[in-house]
Amino acid sequence: MENELDLRERICRAFTTDITVAGGAREAVIANFFLALILIFSTDSGLVILSVIIVFTFSHGYIVYLTKKDTKFFKVLYFITLVIFWFIDLFNQKIPDNYNSVLDFIKNNSKIFYGVMIGLYIGYEFLNKKHEKIESKNTKKLVQEKLEIEQKYQSLLSEILKSESYIKKSSSDILKLLFERYKLDSSCRITLFHNKVASRAPEFFYIMERYSTGGEQAHFKPEDEYSTSIGALNLTWKEQLFKDAGNCPEYKDKGKPNKVEYGKKGYIKYQEDNFFIDNNIISKMRMKPCDFIGLKFTHENEFHIILLFESRKKGKLLSLDVQEINRFLTNNYLHNYLLLNSIFINFLSSKKQAEVNSDLMRAATKSKADLTQEYDKENSNG
Repeated sequence: MENELDLRERICRAFTTDITVAGGAREAVIANFFLALILIFSTDSGLVILSVIIVFTFSHGYIVYLTKKDTKFFKVLYFITLVIFWFIDLFNQKIPDNYNSVLDFIKNNSKIFYGVMIGLYIGYEFLNKKHEKIESKNTKKLVQEKLEIEQKYQSLLSEILKSESYIKKSSSDILKLLFERYKLDSSCRITLFHNKVASRAPEFFYIMERYSTGGEQAHFKPEDEYSTSIGALNLTWKEQLFKDAGNCPEYKDKGKPNKVEYGKKGYIKYQEDNFFIDNNIISKMRMKPCDFIGLKFTHENEFHIILLFESRKKGKLLSLDVQEINRFLTNNYLHNYLLLNSIFINFLSSKKQAEVNSDLMRAATKSKADLTQEYDKENSNG
């Protein structure tokens, strides 16, 4: 699986491209413009002015075209022109009296003139090829360096992804530490909730870890959503430190029918009145707790975790002091450790999702022929 690593940086365009005017080489456009301007102001004929404007428009378009083809074209042309005039000036000093003009001299020395032009062209092509070769070499070097960086990035990312199980285990170990410190039993469990998307007011929390010695009470699905508008989660979110112990009746599912029915009704009524949880939700709950202690911790007002202590036994958590639990977690920096674990788990999840999306995109863009070829290859290997 590949993750594209973008190594590009924004720089000023003038560092890499020549400055243009109206899309063309600056010197050529300015010269063309002033030549047209001089011709226009030097005549009173409307026809001449119109002709100059038409010629100027076409010549400007050609300048833009040549600039796009090769930004150095006019600089080279300027250099060649200077060399030609230098040779003309040199030959002018040696022109015999029988030559009436420079043109006559060039005409009678055409071999020398064309030889010089060909030599200049060959020199230009040689320098241009040399420049392209150096540029190609530098490009290959940059590509190789980019590939090496990408390989290191992929290796590092692979190691980070492997560390997810360690992060979850370390979080579970903290929950186990709390479970044993406060002498909880199989009727209890501790759940670590967190928000997956940075938000000041998340609508849902997800279970990151859960610890219990009560068998299936520790079971959870990481993808299940828990609303912050109901339950002990809601009150912990609002109050930051929350405790409700010894008040809610136990949910009875064993015993005499009349007592069982009475216990269920009392539990359901208390949950509806205090936690806004109806019987439909209660019937789906694997564990039906009646004692609650909740603690909320926040990082930069965007990342949140909630530690929720629960028990099926009425009054089991009554002796626990929520303030003391808070002090224990903060004094030992355990809350920060859990917060960082949550942030890191979210980072890993986003990377995994990005890789899945990348795979799906590649699969979606494969042609029928590609898929057929892969199928045939797999069958031949099998």
